[in-house]
Amino acid sequence: MWRSAAVVLLRVLVGGVFVVSGFAKAIDPWGSVYKFSEYVSVLNMPSLEPFVTFGAFAVPAVEFFLGLFVLLGLYRRMAPIALTAMMLVLTPLTFYMAVTDRVVDCGCFGDLLELSNWATFGKNVVLLAALIYLLLHNRRLKGLYSPNAQWMVWVTSLFYCIFISYCGYTLQPMIDFRPYKVGEMLYDGPLAVDQDDEEFIFIYSKDGVEKEFTIDSLPDEEEWEFVERRSKDIAPIVYQPKHSNVVISDDGLDLTAELLDRNGEQLIFVFPDLADISISVTYLINELNEFAVQAGVKTFGVAMASPRDIVRWNDISMAQYPMYTMDDTDMKMLVRGNPGVVYLKDGVVVWKRALSSIVADKLLDANASMTSIVSDYDGWQSLKWATGLCVFALIVVLILDKTFKLAKISIIKPKKNEEKEVTLEDKSVTLQLENEPSDGEAKPLGVKAETANSEEEAPKDAAATEQGEGLNNTEEDKN
Repeated sequence: MWRSAAVVLLRVLVGGVFVVSGFAKAIDPWGSVYKFSEYVSVLNMPSLEPFVTFGAFAVPAVEFFLGLFVLLGLYRRMAPIALTAMMLVLTPLTFYMAVTDRVVDCGCFGDLLELSNWATFGKNVVLLAALIYLLLHNRRLKGLYSPNAQWMVWVTSLFYCIFISYCGYTLQPMIDFRPYKVGEMLYDGPLAVDQDDEEFIFIYSKDGVEKEFTIDSLPDEEEWEFVERRSKDIAPIVYQPKHSNVVISDDGLDLTAELLDRNGEQLIFVFPDLADISISVTYLINELNEFAVQAGVKTFGVAMASPRDIVRWNDISMAQYPMYTMDDTDMKMLVRGNPGVVYLKDGVVVWKRALSSIVADKLLDANASMTSIVSDYDGWQSLKWATGLCVFALIVVLILDKTFKLAKISIIKPKKNEEKEVTLEDKSVTLQLENEPSDGEAKPLGVKAETANSEEEAPKDAAATEQGEGLNNTEEDKN
């Protein structure tokens, strides 16, 4: 009894972990691309780079499928074997990462949950032990679905994973676990101040004593030593941003406060990897830039690239917008896609998209606005609809599965009863035929059987007699 309870508990634990892990990565394929690329770079395995994008879609889906199978008790032997094989690879890998600390976060749960390398290794050890137990005892309990209906479960979950991954790759993740969400301020630090309108006081020191002076009453610098300059009218402000602010710079000069104006609109082209961008997309970027400029929107691009690479990009793309630099991690957190596009109004993120989701024909509409050129994509609502349809389909399959099994049982039982009745009838007919009188004489019951038995036993007795005589003759010969 306790073993069955342990199987149920471990199914929920192991299955739940892999379902959540697969789901968190499936809704954000770009995040998986970045993380897998990091592993390829750290492990110095450039030959795997062409398979990174495929892995970003395949690995989360496999984790989700196998986790769901374990959770529902499907493929009771295959699912634990596959997950155990996976953990036998990942556990040593996470131990290596924990010892070397070459990757800060394993990415097991995407951006949903960050774990340290040692916490990840401990988690994997627990999962591996649980899977070994399931390998031995998982077949003790039947699954929620019959074997004939199992394929319907994985087909349904396959379409679900394809849909959420497609939206996350071409639009944006349905759930944004990162900073800089839609509706938040992209930059909530101190604003740029026009220094021409600002008054300052100057601090000088003499004999260890500091004193304040205005610009009109500066002391003799031979007697006084300059210490610092302070703003006179604006008191120091302590900012507590919701997240770390992005930094946009040009040749080392921080221009963030000037570019991210809180009174106006900005369209930002984000290029996490200039070298990986096809030149064919530059036409759409330039069209979008022209549309935004005509609408009175300030445009600029950001990339993590050297000045030489930026100049080369401007040449080959014929960019009509200025380019600045930004940390690649901030860019990847800001928007998914290479390139990505972010639209701000009064410093607030209104929408962000991968460039591939913007339709060029909408830019030709004279009545179009910055909000109408993109689809009304609400990731959370889309996810709720997709999840609801998936759960509904699984419930329908379960009902049909149980109904079919009940109908099958109800059909088989009457057939078995009919076969029993037919067998009894045949036996009674046979007995009647055996008991019918032959040649005018009635044979008692069992005569035919006894005769047959005596006929069968007669040869046996004869054979035994002959064998006995042979033995006697042999013994006589020996004597």
